[in-house]
Amino acid sequence: MEKNRSDNDLILMRNVYSALILLAKDLEKHDTRNREGLTLRQYMTIRAADSLPEGDNSMVNIARIIGTSKQNVTRLIPVLEKKGFVTREVFDNPRRGVNITVTDSGHNAIDDYADIGKRYITDIFYDFNEEELKDLLRLLRKFNYNDGQNYAGYRDAAAGTL
Repeated sequence: MEKNRSDNDLILMRNVYSALILLAKDLEKHDTRNREGLTLRQYMTIRAADSLPEGDNSMVNIARIIGTSKQNVTRLIPVLEKKGFVTREVFDNPRRGVNITVTDSGHNAIDDYADIGKRYITDIFYDFNEEELKDLLRLLRKFNYNDGQNYAGYRDAAAGTL
């Protein structure tokens, strides 16, 4: 895409950027207010580990799903392990690193977090139809891709898709 944009395009881009920042702040504010004991990043990490096929639960794969670095996941895992939500075990093949397994307590945390958030998510997207949600997801993935992130998203276990 052309780097030289019109003034109107720049104004529109600034408005989109501001809207994204405000939305992120609102989501974070709601998240910290309604989910005691588990941050959004911690939830995303547990859910990502749980969504991966057994044996593929490496920190690199978890980071890819949630759109962050392996270093960030490496910092989150000990906190989640201390809370009893995950366990770490070294793969048989040292080149594969560490396998992250979600515990029963972690599965309960995922369920509790999802139950609390279901009403909020439904409210946020109340006025969106399925096509608009797909378009929004496509555009956000494009935005993340252009930002250097490789957001893979969660695998839908029932449908086998992202």
